[in-house]
Amino acid sequence: MDEQHAQKQRYWWVNQTRLHDIERDENKNVVAGEINVKKQSKTHWGRSNVLEMKKNHLIVCYRSEIGIDQLARVIEDGKPDSIPWDDDEKRKAYVAKVKYLSIKPIAKKDFWDDLENIANYDEKTGPIDHIRRQIRYAYAMRLTKKGFDKIIELAESRNPGKVENWVDRYRM
Repeated sequence: MDEQHAQKQRYWWVNQTRLHDIERDENKNVVAGEINVKKQSKTHWGRSNVLEMKKNHLIVCYRSEIGIDQLARVIEDGKPDSIPWDDDEKRKAYVAKVKYLSIKPIAKKDFWDDLENIANYDEKTGPIDHIRRQIRYAYAMRLTKKGFDKIIELAESRNPGKVENWVDRYRM
């Protein structure tokens, strides 16, 4: 992969605990961060990050009670749209269409030691909160390539032949 393409590839960590069933519904297939419509500049940075998601970016999907149980590929860039979980036209979200890949879950205890020692893209906005020793409570966070590759290695060990082939097709 040349340097120009390496800079375009992004990896994301998305916490999907509360609305995962809606986002992963086969008729929706999205990741979505709600916009503060009264004052857009007050929208949480983790939700605003969905706007930065571009076609073929790769996502690790995490649920606190399960662990990592899905991977996703962005198939349509993030953009402002209707909120996907109710019909209230006043509510808006940044929404990126994705294609999910279900995997056998990877519990936090199985990846924590490896990921905690991998430097975050940004210490304040990456998925690992080193001070509290926990997954950061934010929606979408950048993940380093090294962190993403470690997760893929763990996922492939639980899903032989399924994960690496899927990832290789979408790396830029």
